[in-house]
Amino acid sequence: MKVLSLKKLGVVPVVMGIALAGLAVSCKTATVAAHRHERVVSITQLEAGTLTTNMKELHISVMLDGSCRISFTHQGVRYEHKSWAKPTDVMFDGEPWEDLDQTPPVWEKYGAKLDLSRAYIAERKGRDVIALEATPDGFDLYLADAPNGSAPYSVTIMIPMIRR
Repeated sequence: MKVLSLKKLGVVPVVMGIALAGLAVSCKTATVAAHRHERVVSITQLEAGTLTTNMKELHISVMLDGSCRISFTHQGVRYEHKSWAKPTDVMFDGEPWEDLDQTPPVWEKYGAKLDLSRAYIAERKGRDVIALEATPDGFDLYLADAPNGSAPYSVTIMIPMIRR
């Protein structure tokens, strides 16, 4: 039995081309769903090459030799040391996080406005483990560097804004 592909027949590209042309011509503001990492990102505005999303892009970087867990809730962010040396050069959304026993001040600006249950890692860099796990009150970020010596780690977490 031979299976025909609609793509080979040119049907899919034509339909997609018409749909995209119609969207670009007739819509200044549109709502589009884009799937990435099994999450839905809501795009609220589509204008001449500019996309604005309802997402907070959170960047964390650290020099790590050991492991830790960082717990995120609407009330705050808590660092928990697990093994080996405490991290150094910790940056939280572009600001130094010097006192790991305190929630970073920048979190107070937007922590309560985020849908923490839908957070996901968009980008990670490091030689070992960077993982995110949902919790009943938010999510936990796990960082682990098992090889000898310290190494730089960075992670970008995407968190949807709460719709009101």
